Amino acid sequence: MNKTFAVLICVYQGDEPGPFRRALASIFANTLQPAQVVLVVDGPVGPEISAVIDAFSAAYASLRVVRCVENIGFSAALNKGLGVIDADWVVRADSDDWNLPHRFEALTQMMAPNLAIIGSSIAETNDAGEIYAIRRVPLSHAAICTYIRRRNPFNHMSVAFRRDLALKCGGYPKLMVREDYGLWASMIGAGGMGENIDEVLVHASAGTSMYQRRRSLQSYRAEIMLQRHLLRCGLTSVPGAI
Repeated sequence: MNKTFAVLICVYQGDEPGPFRRALASIFANTLQPAQVVLVVDGPVGPEISAVIDAFSAAYASLRVVRCVENIGFSAALNKGLGVIDADWVVRADSDDWNLPHRFEALTQMMAPNLAIIGSSIAETNDAGEIYAIRRVPLSHAAICTYIRRRNPFNHMSVAFRRDLALKCGGYPKLMVREDYGLWASMIGAGGMGENIDEVLVHASAGTSMYQRRRSLQSYRAEIMLQRHLLRCGLTSVPGAI
């Protein structure tokens, strides 16, 4: 089967240039290189981030920069990137995370005709870059289908997924900080199968800000929207959603 893959990454004005530079460097330092790296610039960015983009654009021909005139939001920016990717598999990367050097090679070894989503464990790091937690996820498709009723069964920044099925499902839904969870639900609800690798392949910059976002009022509103989406996908029941 064809295992061509592209990396999809987004950046916006709220991102820090240092971690963003490190994230891009970790993509191009991987032992197996993607056919494309699609960088969506979600609205205007400052001169420091622009300088990082210009430097990597000059150094790497595989980098394609897609610019949004104004900030359109995370899900819309990701969907814009999906629309220009020309590869069978999409590998997600975040603008402030470090991809381990063998990450892409490990993912491609898992790509098979029966799978639509592949993820892995991640190491969460604080603002100093120190690992303080490992976030593990269910490994088998059966375990994922059980887990998805209650929690996100994939670490977004670790995932590779089939572009054709994602587009068939409408791409990332607008679910307020639950966009990726909603996409996995759509793809699994449409018959796609997933697995996770029991190995850390990404160091995710979490810090205190991630936990502040998880506790916010917006997070509770997002959960209501998510549960409605899981119901539409046939992955939960009304009592379960409540």
